[in-house]
Amino acid sequence: MIGVVLVLALAIAAPGISAQTRGGNSQGSAPEISGMRAHLFQNKSAQLSQDILDPKYGGSWNIIAGPNSANATLVVVEVSGPPGGTYTGYFGPRTKYMVHLVAQELGRRPKALLDRTDAIPVLNDNGKVYVAFLVHPSGCAPVRLTATIVGARPSKPLERSLNFACGE
Repeated sequence: MIGVVLVLALAIAAPGISAQTRGGNSQGSAPEISGMRAHLFQNKSAQLSQDILDPKYGGSWNIIAGPNSANATLVVVEVSGPPGGTYTGYFGPRTKYMVHLVAQELGRRPKALLDRTDAIPVLNDNGKVYVAFLVHPSGCAPVRLTATIVGARPSKPLERSLNFACGE
């Protein structure tokens, strides 16, 4: 009877054991910021725009008015590392790496719009994961976005600019 209970206990525990080792030990591989994109939240339709950081984007003039007006920007930071890598402690040791995004509205009176640090979710099988941030710019002043990995080995920042402007 004890043998049956022991076999059942091991069978039940085995999926948990394999899940904990799934991502491997990420301690030797620091995550990196590998990309960033930004999409306007169009408040009249609840739609997201195309990537406004894409060089093909047509411009950000007067985004606060018109049929596609926007009052927020979804910034998506791409993080790369080992496939299935984990930095949260969910499937292995916690390594204390996090994503930090700062959004600074420039202009006559510079203003901090966002200064946030979030956990890095478990990376997918291609070694990528995406962390979302919501920024509320005025829409009439440029915004500098700076994303970094913070932790044991901080990364080089990735900076991008949202070239918002307004006028007649």
